[in-house]
Amino acid sequence: MQRYTATVRVMGTHLASTSWGSLGQVTLTSSNSSSIYSDVKDSMSPSLGQATPRRLISNSSPMFSDIKEIKSPSQWDDIKAESSSSNKSILLNFTAAWCPPCRMIAPVLQKLAKEHSDGILFCKIDIDAPETTDIVADHAVSAVPTFIGFDSSGSIVNTFSGADKAALDDTIGKLLVSKT
Repeated sequence: MQRYTATVRVMGTHLASTSWGSLGQVTLTSSNSSSIYSDVKDSMSPSLGQATPRRLISNSSPMFSDIKEIKSPSQWDDIKAESSSSNKSILLNFTAAWCPPCRMIAPVLQKLAKEHSDGILFCKIDIDAPETTDIVADHAVSAVPTFIGFDSSGSIVNTFSGADKAALDDTIGKLLVSKT
């Protein structure tokens, strides 16, 4: 059986691979080789010619497991308390599902979260979620993505907006230095 593979990369970072074969099996695999979904070609819509996932293998992508999603003010309070008790800094990412730069920087952020999880809590907040509007307003977020770095005492170390890898690296460097 012949197999075909397509790889998804953003800014050089491998996100996922899709493979399919002549027998109709389609699998989407994340960068850490765990399957996200699997499908069989016979579920294709005749009018659209596109497969619809029939069997979900994982409800959430394992690619973003190192970044905590804050969905309420109480979760934000819990993260700040965890930061203080564990002496870890926080990198807070204000994002939106409709934002192309946010999607572009997400795999870079995930890679950094894996590399620096011992010293920094990586978190994200969807600015459009009704439960997070107070947090967004408290931090005067006017653009996405916006990143705010906090040391373990809650003081702001750095703030910037945009999908800027150099600024992200600089902020992480400052957060790591603020721990010492």
